[in-house]
Amino acid sequence: MRALLLFIIITAATNLQAQTDSTAASDSTKAARKHIYKGPRTASILSAVIPGAGQVYNRKYWKVPVIYAALGGLGYLFYVHNDDYNYFRRNLAAIHDKNEATENVTPYSSDQLVLLKRDSRKLRDLSIVGLAAVYLLNIMDANVDAHLKTFDVIDDLSLRLRPFGGMMANHPAAGISLTLNYR
Repeated sequence: MRALLLFIIITAATNLQAQTDSTAASDSTKAARKHIYKGPRTASILSAVIPGAGQVYNRKYWKVPVIYAALGGLGYLFYVHNDDYNYFRRNLAAIHDKNEATENVTPYSSDQLVLLKRDSRKLRDLSIVGLAAVYLLNIMDANVDAHLKTFDVIDDLSLRLRPFGGMMANHPAAGISLTLNYR
């Protein structure tokens, strides 16, 4: 208990300050950000035409491999599940047609093939939905990133923790005072 109280007092007595830049430096940074402002519409159109091009336009190069990995993985899942769907569909048709030349080459019965075909179709359709979602998220990310390019973050923030001692409602009180300053 004493260690906790000592930790609270030491923490409260310190002054935590973050980002204490001069005003002149922050003004030049703002001007530089305004100078390299990217148009959200251009970034969105580029990402719609070529996935990842809007991220390159916004100079967020690290996002391009993530986008292509997601698109490639979902495209591969589509290919695999579509191939399985067609395989089960062909074998199910071979069971039910009257042609003696076609035969079921799987060890599955007709009911099992129906279930497998349905599951493969569901997974294939989910991969299509995933591809569309990644494509739309790519466009939205480029647009939002271009909009936030000139977002101004306050350069002078300070957080001050101090011990508090005084009177509250005619009774002695002790605690911690937390003050957030920004300009």
